[in-house]
Amino acid sequence: MVETVSFVDFLETIGVLAALTFVLSSMLGMGFSLTVREIIEPLKNIRLVILALVANFVLVPLLALVLLLIFPLSEGLFSSPFREAFKSAYLLKQKWSAT
Repeated sequence: MVETVSFVDFLETIGVLAALTFVLSSMLGMGFSLTVREIIEPLKNIRLVILALVANFVLVPLLALVLLLIFPLSEGLFSSPFREAFKSAYLLKQKWSAT
């Protein structure tokens, strides 16, 4: 027996697949246009690597926490696919609000 899906669900699935295909093909296209030397050369700059790591693992979570403090999320929004990205900031916010 064949299960039918609504047209909206079908279009949503097509949209997600199209976006994923675009992102992956763009990343692969950019990556294949670089030589190994062009990839490794920036990694030799220790200051740049440390700044990138600090930005990604310290500044971005702090920015998420600040955004949560400014714009509180309801439980429904917290349960969205972005939950994992804001999970630690949301838990910190709850802890701070309780005290």
